[in-house]
Amino acid sequence: MSAQIKCKNELVRLFTSFLSYALQDSRNGELELADILGLETSDCKALESLSSDQVSAIAEKYAAFIPIDVLQINKELFSNIMKGVFRERERAEQLDEMICRGACNNMLKDFFGLRNKQIANRKRILSYESTPGRHRIISDREQHAIYQCWLKSDEIEDLAERYLHVAKNTGLELKYIYSFVSTLDKSIQNISSRHVACESMMMQ
Repeated sequence: MSAQIKCKNELVRLFTSFLSYALQDSRNGELELADILGLETSDCKALESLSSDQVSAIAEKYAAFIPIDVLQINKELFSNIMKGVFRERERAEQLDEMICRGACNNMLKDFFGLRNKQIANRKRILSYESTPGRHRIISDREQHAIYQCWLKSDEIEDLAERYLHVAKNTGLELKYIYSFVSTLDKSIQNISSRHVACESMMMQ
């Protein structure tokens, strides 16, 4: 069977389905689909008097006049949709990896906007069990390892990927890395604020 015949057959099925749904809605007093298809109430009334085989025959004959190029894919639109689907998949994989590498709830909320219940459900699906109790205090050596790895990974634009990179290279759970980097950022911001304040006072 040639590709053109396959396409025509699918057009017949599609158009038959539309007509069937439109007739079903028409019998229930709903004409929205009929209006979308361009059918008048007189058309619906005439179609209602026909058998399903006769409706299919009409669809087949009508589809014969429809050019195949109506099925042609819009490359730009298709490409954008594909990219969006891939981004969603990558984001979902990223979420799962961050959970499995010990990301805390606050981190998952910041990056993915998830609620506690959503996080708990995802952990359940992944069979991931959080360690109960308070977080341990990481050693100076571990802090140094995080700091060095964080500085060396500044070329990674995606912040979540940067955190995962540090976790993979240090062997530490993300909750400790996230806590350390957050504290580090606050310290840098405080130093910058004091520096700006001092410069302002000196200029007065």
